[in-house]
Amino acid sequence: MQSRDLHLSELQQRFLRYLVEQSLSNEAGQLKEYSIGLDFFGKPPSYDPRQESVVGMHVLRLRQKVAEYYHTEGANDPILIDIPKGGFSVHFEDRPTVEADGPVAPAEAGPQLAPRRQLPVIAWASFVTVVLFTWYLTAHPLRAEQETAVVGLFHD
Repeated sequence: MQSRDLHLSELQQRFLRYLVEQSLSNEAGQLKEYSIGLDFFGKPPSYDPRQESVVGMHVLRLRQKVAEYYHTEGANDPILIDIPKGGFSVHFEDRPTVEADGPVAPAEAGPQLAPRRQLPVIAWASFVTVVLFTWYLTAHPLRAEQETAVVGLFHD
């Protein structure tokens, strides 16, 4: 938060602190766009995240700022903070450090996290979309030919 490169507004600082506190207090399961809109942004119960994307917009901006920070001033930080896409909980990772002998060892400080997924959700979604689209293209002409054959039987 005190980084000169992070350049967070007061609102973004409070929002990041809120997400971190919620994530650390095991409330991460409660971190839904609707509940964040009500709890943090003070939206009324009629708030519809599909109509107003204030939460998504601020999370996207935070992700960008945190990524910029780790490419500049935070390049050597022992702990990485991340807000993975598709969620709002903050994840913490030890940054691997290189010892004099060359092997990579985890940093000593910080919480241990489960390994991240190998394939991002977008890659899986793209794969499923391609498979379904291919299936549709191959099955659809067959269905049209079958319907024509059935209709032809009744008209002959």
